[in-house]
Amino acid sequence: MGSNQEKHVWVFSQDESTPQIGSLVRHYFLGRELKNHNVKVTIFAGNNSHFFSNPPQFDGNYKVESIDGIQFCWIKLPQYKNQKGFKRIISWVLFMWKAFFVPVKKIGKPDYIIVSSFPLLPVINAFWFKWRLKAKKFIFEIRDIYPLTLIELGNFKPWNPIIVGLRIIEKITYRRADHIVSVLSHTYEHIEESVKKPFDFHWISNGVSRTVIQEKEPLDPEVAALIPNDKFIICYSGSLSYAYALDSLVSAAELLKDQTDIHFVFLGGGPLKEELIKRAAPIGNITFLPKIPKLQVQSVLERCDVLYAGWLPSPLWRFGISSNKLFDYMYAGKPVIVACDFDRLPVMLAGSGYQVDPADANAMAEVIVKLKEIPDEEREAIGQKGKDYVLDHFTYEKLSLKYLELFN
Repeated sequence: MGSNQEKHVWVFSQDESTPQIGSLVRHYFLGRELKNHNVKVTIFAGNNSHFFSNPPQFDGNYKVESIDGIQFCWIKLPQYKNQKGFKRIISWVLFMWKAFFVPVKKIGKPDYIIVSSFPLLPVINAFWFKWRLKAKKFIFEIRDIYPLTLIELGNFKPWNPIIVGLRIIEKITYRRADHIVSVLSHTYEHIEESVKKPFDFHWISNGVSRTVIQEKEPLDPEVAALIPNDKFIICYSGSLSYAYALDSLVSAAELLKDQTDIHFVFLGGGPLKEELIKRAAPIGNITFLPKIPKLQVQSVLERCDVLYAGWLPSPLWRFGISSNKLFDYMYAGKPVIVACDFDRLPVMLAGSGYQVDPADANAMAEVIVKLKEIPDEEREAIGQKGKDYVLDHFTYEKLSLKYLELFN
């Protein structure tokens, strides 16, 4: 293939979408940058996911369409309500099965195939299509380490048949992938524990898309009206789940309830939301916003003074954290409080925030008060360090060049 000839990359990522549809948009962002380097990206994704706020609907099993220069092949899947339920597992199997029959003639043959996990099952499709269509390389991308995540955070037993099956697929994939990419900086340590042979590992983090952020949308008036205008606002944005140390943030809000000029905003949905709402009701200084399109998130963050991210202790974090919310926070130019026991976070490398113990609500409250009392210019300077750092190191414009090196 000549250097000026268009390269075609297939990406299997079941929960991938666009900012108008859902929240997992890594390869949409990468694809928008790669097309500037004569790389065509086709993303294979399911049409139903708990990550989607506006799922695509269509007749038949497949829909091929171009969105912002990226080709999507949507695969019809059933809806499910419980993200930990059996129907979600069925959707993984159906996605893998239907992916064998995608309209290749309409889509075009790939030069490179990427499987972005989780789920793991599409690696079976990748092995088949690489052989059948003579693709040059198969690249395995790890966003979350499965099945280890199911064991560490989902309380699955190592001998569970689902875990055993996924572990077999994982090990085979590590051995046979041409390249292994991860958004987590130290995933290679887990791979070394899993296979006893050389492998080609590359860290390609999550980041921010300057192109897409510049397309941010204003908040719906009814949502905007829920955010106080005359308060010092601390905001959490993302999934309201147990792992993110949100109980401690509510406890910090309770400690500060007598400081009537401080207010907390929780943006998003998730399995813990109803429980958090009940607990917050008597405190009086917490507002819960509904899940909103990704293009509106920056419109919320820019109205806040301090942003919060937390993770309860877990052995998983030794491999790294590459949270989309952290990069969104840093781009917003606000100080960030991170509650975790992990020391490899870009916020701390940038000097744009404070780190506290995720179980220490008193420490959180103290940092919030400290940030409120310092001069506005000093607080803005802290936030600006984060924005400068993320623009220097973690834009998808720059991250896409790392993938381009693998293709070349």
